[in-house]
Amino acid sequence: MIFKYLILLWGALEFILGITVAIKKDLLLLKFIVESFSVLNSDFGMDKINNIKVFSKWFGEIVTLEGSIYIFLASAGIFFNMNIIIVIIFIIIIEVFFFNVIINGIKNFI
Repeated sequence: MIFKYLILLWGALEFILGITVAIKKDLLLLKFIVESFSVLNSDFGMDKINNIKVFSKWFGEIVTLEGSIYIFLASAGIFFNMNIIIVIIFIIIIEVFFFNVIINGIKNFI
């Protein structure tokens, strides 16, 4: 049960992070996130992004959506008393899907 509450907290943090990246003009947080993705793809870097403002808004919306899905998953898991294995399977599906969306979206901005 505590695991589901941790997922709820993680979803809320991702939701707040996404909103912050989408509307904030300071790019410090976005630079940190971009550098973490550049470890996976050496062709990607902050200096290679064509339009920083559009990228920031797009990335913030994606992270906000991911956080919202985590909040929904945790709420459903708590309310319906879902098995922890099912919750973990849903987390894996969510992470794989959003990771692919972000990697494919990054290619559009460089």
